[in-house]
Amino acid sequence: MKRSLITRLSCLLGYLACCLPPFATILHAEKQEFSFDDTQSIVVKVSESGLTRISVQGDRLREVIGLDDTVIVEKDDANGHLFLKGVKTKQTITIVTEGGALQDLTLVPGARGSTTILLKNEAEGSKKDLNPEPFLPTSFRQSLQSQMHSSASTANVDALISVIKHLAAGRGKPCTYSDTRTAAVGLDAVLTHQLNDSVFVGFVFSVTNTRDSAMVLCEKDFYQNGDLSLCLSKCVLEPGETANLYVVRNDGGQNVT
Repeated sequence: MKRSLITRLSCLLGYLACCLPPFATILHAEKQEFSFDDTQSIVVKVSESGLTRISVQGDRLREVIGLDDTVIVEKDDANGHLFLKGVKTKQTITIVTEGGALQDLTLVPGARGSTTILLKNEAEGSKKDLNPEPFLPTSFRQSLQSQMHSSASTANVDALISVIKHLAAGRGKPCTYSDTRTAAVGLDAVLTHQLNDSVFVGFVFSVTNTRDSAMVLCEKDFYQNGDLSLCLSKCVLEPGETANLYVVRNDGGQNVT
């Protein structure tokens, strides 16, 4: 009777080990924490044979670029985690979050157990719609620098960010005319809404990926003469997926070239 009970318990434990999801085996893993740093690649220690979980505090991982084909990759779509297994060689990858943050990671494999890597974006909010960090053309940056010791510089930047936040909150009105910007083949930005501010004019463009593969977007690729600031709601688009491009100018004319 006693031996029979032990046998049943052994079978039950074996069943659970096979059926539990991969991230259930990483609950007591070694934990490494880093802050985002876009000036360098962060060196992280990963497991050669066990699982390595990569997570971003306050954001969700969207894409990993440059990973060796031999590495097994699993995504936890519910929580935005990324799981790697079988990292045998040192390699550098780029991760992209849903909020648009990018970070290079240098993976250094070793004979260690399961590992958790947590990235923190302490310098700025990852969600661009909630706390946008606009792309400012060089000409406008130089203009701000020349006014660095005056209140006009701070006022201009604050006004730009305010317009983008209002656009992201859906306060623009549908446009009565059409306009399109093209950043790459298969990637067009179509004008949809406009917002007239006391100082600037904001525009919302709908950007759709018409290719059959994911695309990484960059604000500067959509820049046109006269733009003061640009901000994307997403920086990675899957096939058929759409994002918003927010553009701020100092004129309300239909010609945005």
